[in-house]
Amino acid sequence: MQVVIVGSRDSRELTVDDLIQMIPLNCTRLISGGAEGVDQLARQAAETLGIPLTEYLPDYETYGRRAPLVRNSQIIAEADLVLAFWDMSSHGTAHTITECIRRRIPVKVIDLKQLHS
Repeated sequence: MQVVIVGSRDSRELTVDDLIQMIPLNCTRLISGGAEGVDQLARQAAETLGIPLTEYLPDYETYGRRAPLVRNSQIIAEADLVLAFWDMSSHGTAHTITECIRRRIPVKVIDLKQLHS
């Protein structure tokens, strides 16, 4: 199972242990966008679990300001499951969640503000 990890850059509420607990046991690869915050935790989780990680960086030269949104659309195309860690304000994460729903890609939305309450 290929699991995509996306989320808000401000992820102080989330720990790598939190993230690992949410990754299905049958995960064979993690995919993320290589940014700060949640994507860094995805990298740490992959290392801890000993599973491959694929990071997709935005192609600003080709897509300009839209590069992160285009990148997110490319990432979710490979997903069997998307874990979206959202601060309820990040436009990029909101766009990714909307795209998952539109494409009928399984997505689990985790509210970062409610994570430990």
